[in-house]
Amino acid sequence: MTVPASRTDRCFVIINRLVSLLLLLALLGMLAGAAVLGYLSLARGPVKGPGMVKAEEKTAEAGKRVVLGFAAVEKVHGADIDMVRLVVMDRERDYSYERSDGTRNVLFIHGAGQPSHWLFKEHGNTVTVLRQLQESEHRAGSPALALYIEYTTPRPADAVPDGRRPVLNFGLARPDGTGMTVVLKDITRVLSHRVTAERRVTVLFQRGTALWQATIALDDFTIVGEREVARLPTSI
Repeated sequence: MTVPASRTDRCFVIINRLVSLLLLLALLGMLAGAAVLGYLSLARGPVKGPGMVKAEEKTAEAGKRVVLGFAAVEKVHGADIDMVRLVVMDRERDYSYERSDGTRNVLFIHGAGQPSHWLFKEHGNTVTVLRQLQESEHRAGSPALALYIEYTTPRPADAVPDGRRPVLNFGLARPDGTGMTVVLKDITRVLSHRVTAERRVTVLFQRGTALWQATIALDDFTIVGEREVARLPTSI
């Protein structure tokens, strides 16, 4: 016959279980703290991923650092030149991952041992669109006439009225990456662009609430025509 536990014995059992639970919670807290410290140490320490480097970004956020790498090799049509993007990686250990807004510059590598060069002198811009303009995109082997580039630059923190919204610019460069020219500055968005038979590119873009059309000569990247097409209606 089992002797029923006394009230004192039951109290000791409950106390032992509470002590065990507290010890378990303390152990889990220590493990979590160690994991956080390890992550912070890794984030501030040297980059462990192969072929990447951690760089300090010159922005209004003091001490902001990004991880840079090379990616997305593209051959220039009709030329012995490769374009390699300098990109921002989201994760240090993921060598193949690139942020959608992470292209900071483009390196042009020439054949026959010629020196390589960057599209921009600095690496603070963000290239959002980079395309090769061809006389005929549907004809195989059609050489590139120019490079079409949309990119943003940081806006000063005290700018009015857009605050810190990046400045969107549109530019053109020669197929070898030289002669980079800013054609349209501080625009809202580019809606379309097309190459015409006269070695010109027609761009439909928005600046503020107005829709504009510009025609640019691909020989010297000068604007040969520009007009306001329409404005957003103020009532419907």
